[in-house]
Amino acid sequence: MSTAMDVITAVLGLLLFAVVVLGILALRGYNGLRLLSENVKEAWSNIGVTVRKQASLINQLISVVSAHAEGEKLVMLKVSDDASVGAVQQMHQQSGVVLSAVSGMAQRFPDLKSNTQYLSLMESINQVEDQLERQRQSYNASTKHYNVARTSIPHVFYSKLLGFGAVPYLDFDGASEKGSASVQQFASTDGERLNDLLGKAGQRVRSVAQHAGEAAVAEGRHLLGEARAQVEQDARRQLAHADDTIAESVFDITGDDATVISRPKAAPSLIDLAGSASGQRFALKAQGQTIGRAAGADIIVADPQVSKLHAWIGEENGRWLLRDRNSSNGTYINDDLDTRIGEVELQPGLIISLGHHGDTRFEVSFA
Repeated sequence: MSTAMDVITAVLGLLLFAVVVLGILALRGYNGLRLLSENVKEAWSNIGVTVRKQASLINQLISVVSAHAEGEKLVMLKVSDDASVGAVQQMHQQSGVVLSAVSGMAQRFPDLKSNTQYLSLMESINQVEDQLERQRQSYNASTKHYNVARTSIPHVFYSKLLGFGAVPYLDFDGASEKGSASVQQFASTDGERLNDLLGKAGQRVRSVAQHAGEAAVAEGRHLLGEARAQVEQDARRQLAHADDTIAESVFDITGDDATVISRPKAAPSLIDLAGSASGQRFALKAQGQTIGRAAGADIIVADPQVSKLHAWIGEENGRWLLRDRNSSNGTYINDDLDTRIGEVELQPGLIISLGHHGDTRFEVSFA
């Protein structure tokens, strides 16, 4: 009986250790790739703003030259909602065709070439084109850094599983990449893939542990005969303990380091750490509450750095969550005002800051 239980304990210990190690590696890799992917998205967003500005200036230029007969043939540019690399390349090519036609008209019509509005628009367009080229180089540099990282060991083993696919480069001289996926959607943004991956790992541990326990029980029946009832009881106790340990633990993916923490069962509350209401306790409700400056918020905060409906806090699937509602100045935890969070699970002692100045702070309590 002792030998069988030792085998079960050893198997469970090794499996739990393997899950923790793999979880730590995946979490570290996720955080790194997530940061690089956000850099790519930010650079791409800047390009989108500049492309729209360029199209607006060129359309104004078309309106100026439309007074001439040849100008009536020019077609206004339309900025597509498509956020793909191919769409941006196509817009750049169309802009080049229009500018080439307008430059030819200016050579044939001296009055157009000396028009002050024409000259002002051409100068603005040239400045925007220079800005767009700098942003293209910045985007390609961020894309290269990300693509190299996701195909390097150990990221190459799990980057696709976590939703981090390849990102195309932006080249205005090459062929248009029609059909390219939206750059803003190339990577997961909420960790759902990671949670699913870790959940499956936990299920695998429970399954293997169950088979190991059943094998040990069978061995105990064969060897000990009359002592089989005791073997079964001990094995079931070990399996129940393993299930409880896995079910009541979660991986914290909000920080750079992965930790295994117990999930509290009582309804939490928020303790105000700043302002005129310092020390005040706000009891939280499972159905969810909003925090913000608006009169309609459930928890009203008189801080100009806090958005009208800054964040939501409540219970989902047995987990107490804080979720930022696209606030202007962001939501932060544990006084780290450099890293905005989108969603975090509440834990005892967690410090929540609303706004990047950290003037509005709450502490999570389950007491």
